[in-house]
Amino acid sequence: RPARPLRTVRDEVAVVAAAVTTRADLLPGALVEFEQLNPALSLRHLPEEGQLAFLAVKKALREAGELPPPGDDVALVSGVGLESLAACARFARSVDEQAGAAASPALFAYTAANAVAGALAASFGFRGPSVTAASGAFASAQALIDAALLLAEGQARRVVVLAFAPESEEVERCLRAAGFALAAPTAAAAVPVAAALVLARIGDAGSDAGARTIALDLRRRKRSSVTVPTDPPPLDSRLGAQTLVEVAHAVRKLRADGGAAIPLRALDPCTGGALWLRVHVERLEPVGSGVTPALAPGAPFASGRERG
Repeated sequence: RPARPLRTVRDEVAVVAAAVTTRADLLPGALVEFEQLNPALSLRHLPEEGQLAFLAVKKALREAGELPPPGDDVALVSGVGLESLAACARFARSVDEQAGAAASPALFAYTAANAVAGALAASFGFRGPSVTAASGAFASAQALIDAALLLAEGQARRVVVLAFAPESEEVERCLRAAGFALAAPTAAAAVPVAAALVLARIGDAGSDAGARTIALDLRRRKRSSVTVPTDPPPLDSRLGAQTLVEVAHAVRKLRADGGAAIPLRALDPCTGGALWLRVHVERLEPVGSGVTPALAPGAPFASGRERG
């Protein structure tokens, strides 16, 4: 067959809210507020990373004014890379330690990749579309792509994007046995961690005219000719959550300090695929002013969705 040119698909979305949580956020009583709102459900059975994910989503929803509960037009997209391996390892360890005794059904429930996301959807009362991207180290990058598509297709007014990474020696051993290595963690890449964003279409973020609006550009290849790497590169210690965590940190930095656009890139170490991202400040003009939204000065990408 004749070779077809690569196509670049570009999306741009507004970031309404961003939150990052770590173990330091799991203070006594951190989950009490939810349990008072919804006594029928308890989150204490959630694994540690699931509790962090709950707190991240709660912070992001509150900042976006969508709490509680989210409307029918609010979607939930979760980027779940290798996170369920940690729960699987804990369950296997409990079976070994109990020497044939009955294992914990509550722990077994979270061995499924979408278990934490499902528990959070039920906890907050999400009624809109729900998607779980389970694609290894590229999971949260794929979740951002899926969220942009839901917004572009009009399937949701807001999309909550969630990712989390556990702390697990067993997962590290599994990765090393498979030929991968984890990069040495830095203070900024510490685990466990969870992050959540609330995304909207550009111009539909609910900000006042002239207010600082944070936009996220996503650019990916529709087809890729990149070959699989012969030597797997070291994986980020945050596994599949790193892209969303980095975007959330970039959003909060720009919201606090302003400044130049922040470029990011997500790589899939298994396929060689890539997603280019850019977080920047975009000022929206009053509706009906005849002025279209413009990117920050010196921005290298065009605004909006572009195919070519």
